[in-house]
Amino acid sequence: MKLPQVTRITPARARFVVQEISEASEPGLRFYILVIVSTMIAGFGLTMNSTAVIIGAMLVAPLMTPIFGMALALIRGDAHLLGKASQAEVAGVAAAIAMGFILGLVYPSLEPTPEMISRTQPQLFDLMVAIFSGFAGAYALVDEKISPALPGVAIATAIVPPLANTGLCFAVGAYAGGVGSFLLFFSNFLSILLVASVVFWFFGMTGKYHDLGKEVVVKRFGLPVVGFFIVAIVLSNTLYKISVDRHLKSTITKVLIDSLANLPHKNFVKMVYQAGDEKVHVLAYVDSASVISPTQVSRIQQNLIDRLKQPVELVVQSNVARTVGALDAFNEVNAMNLNREFINKDLHPRVVKSKKADTIIRNFIAERPGITLLQTGLLKKDDRDILLATVSGLVYPSVESIQEVESVLRQQLEEPELELIVRFAKYELLNRDGRQRAELTGFVELTENQQAVVEKIKNSLEHWFAQEPDYSLVGTDHTIIDGEFYFYLDVAGPHFFPIENVQLLQTLTTDTSSQKVNVFVISSGGTVATTEGYQQYETFAHRILEKLAPTIQADLNTLIEQSNL
Repeated sequence: MKLPQVTRITPARARFVVQEISEASEPGLRFYILVIVSTMIAGFGLTMNSTAVIIGAMLVAPLMTPIFGMALALIRGDAHLLGKASQAEVAGVAAAIAMGFILGLVYPSLEPTPEMISRTQPQLFDLMVAIFSGFAGAYALVDEKISPALPGVAIATAIVPPLANTGLCFAVGAYAGGVGSFLLFFSNFLSILLVASVVFWFFGMTGKYHDLGKEVVVKRFGLPVVGFFIVAIVLSNTLYKISVDRHLKSTITKVLIDSLANLPHKNFVKMVYQAGDEKVHVLAYVDSASVISPTQVSRIQQNLIDRLKQPVELVVQSNVARTVGALDAFNEVNAMNLNREFINKDLHPRVVKSKKADTIIRNFIAERPGITLLQTGLLKKDDRDILLATVSGLVYPSVESIQEVESVLRQQLEEPELELIVRFAKYELLNRDGRQRAELTGFVELTENQQAVVEKIKNSLEHWFAQEPDYSLVGTDHTIIDGEFYFYLDVAGPHFFPIENVQLLQTLTTDTSSQKVNVFVISSGGTVATTEGYQQYETFAHRILEKLAPTIQADLNTLIEQSNL
């Protein structure tokens, strides 16, 4: 069969290319040194998940040139060059896998990285990259004007990294991953071999073997062509599986995002899944103001079942976190698209209402020290909305404050029948002296003289109660308001502490310290005895807190700023 000459290169350039390929295909010491060095660089790049290091390994790797040597030998019928190039390629491949295996054995605590995982499942697109890379490499060799582009071709062609990854996978017992990595190399090898052969023929590099019969063509290229199509079929099947897998992943992610958009203060983070023969197992990571309930998980799981048309088992790992925006920001920013624009999710109207209510309440309590809104939930009873606000603080909120917030909520949410229910959790502060009533004391710092006065007052109180048969002093707390000492005594006894005794203790401590001292006695039942009579503790605490509020708020702000909270 007479092959037509489409284009030719000069004889001088042809001799130069043949000599270059022949010398570079020589399986000598320098060749193996470069194989070992490039494999180690690629191995470290894979284990460290460094693309830059892997690119460096591709530049050093010498395994692409023997493939060109085999292609040129097949076209020219050069048995000597074919044997030499084949020996170099086979020995180089074996050495690269062996070095990767050794690195995997000695590498401490080798964990899979994305760079390693991405090379364990080749697909048809990888074959296409190898085809174009093989063409560019062979073309760069025969055309002296573009030959400087050859290093860029080496970067684009995956030869050594898949071999290094094969050895690493075998070292940790991941044999399926190792076979997949080797398949990636083998597909690249066949693609470069065949495409380079076509390019060399196209440019008239066949030499004296220009006349090739059909039998000769089949004999020389039959096995590589068959192997190429087999690999293409395998990679096409892999591409199909990957396409199905990506569709499944996209569907699961969309259902999770849409379902969580209907729940207040719950944001989708990421998910992993495993599709079995009978059931899809999904693990979703969610940021939430509170731990997501089993009922909510069941509803999302049913949404997945309805969408995927197969059994699904959903597990949600809920990380307690809050996303806070400005007072008038009620959208849900999820991510940024390729236009560098934030993607806003459309929220359910009830979720928007809940977010508005949450912001209104937070704004209301912002100037009230010692009160924290933990979460809000919008409930529905018949045709009426009930807002449940979980609040923690030092003092129980007053009925008047709850009525005030409820009125604001009804007005701004345009819900005249909205009912606010506050679930309050009172927290206690303890220090080395016992219970600290911050709602009565604030966070005052005493001078040395003031501390000495406090110690003198405490000693006089302890001495007085030591002689009192009916009542015992459980603890004391103190503060200074407008230059006057306030002492709060926790007292246990069979009855309310007598008012006359409060007056007696106030006179005793004032005379002892030569300072103005106000004494208040808190009975174990939550009743405060003052010189003016008995008061319920919550009422008394609210009255004191009003006096302390400015300094407590300032102290809390300073504490938050200094602690980087």
